[in-house]
Amino acid sequence: IISSVDFYGISIAHIKENISPEFWQNAPHKHNHCEIFIHLKGEMDIFVEKSFYHIQKNCIRVYNSNELHYGKCSFAQPMEWYQISIPCKYFSNPNHNAVSQVLYNRAPGEKNVFFSNQFQQIVQLLEETFKQYQENTPLRYLYFQSAVTKILCILNQEDNNTSLLKQKNKNLQKIIDCVYSDFDKISTVNDLSRLTFFSPSYIHKIFKECMNITPYRFICDKKLDEAKKLL
Repeated sequence: IISSVDFYGISIAHIKENISPEFWQNAPHKHNHCEIFIHLKGEMDIFVEKSFYHIQKNCIRVYNSNELHYGKCSFAQPMEWYQISIPCKYFSNPNHNAVSQVLYNRAPGEKNVFFSNQFQQIVQLLEETFKQYQENTPLRYLYFQSAVTKILCILNQEDNNTSLLKQKNKNLQKIIDCVYSDFDKISTVNDLSRLTFFSPSYIHKIFKECMNITPYRFICDKKLDEAKKLL
């Protein structure tokens, strides 16, 4: 089941199905909008900028429009989540600046994944929004607006957001840090091997296991991202 509703460029989707590894995009990417995921079932790994996280049920993940990210799971499984997509122009409105903290007022790749002690309240807001749309009530747009605003307010309350989930792999982290800090010196996996002192075969292996992409693809994507910034 994949259903969605939208209002003034903001959309809410409800995904509930058996998800295969092929479902996920196979390279780090960005969007021209912000994303909030409310996970109800299933698990996966994500990469955001230089950080890795393990996602499980009852956690929340967020991306702003400037964060390079990528997700994967290694096996088919039943998964369910709500996804809220918010265009950047929403936050250009001065009235909405106060609710942009959880998305923009943090270092890239930091605090992307967390638990909230108001998780069930967030789910209830989303369920009610879909119910109003399914019943085509006259108040459905007001429910939509109030639900999105309330969810952003909840997520901005740091005392409600706990237990940051970050996956540790020191060798992979060292390789990623090298790509980010010395990308102008790196064009091939051999360049990366020379700078990190890991063998090319090991670099290929760890990228395949943790990110399911080749290190060369990751290098190219990082260079493309930097080129876009210059343009």
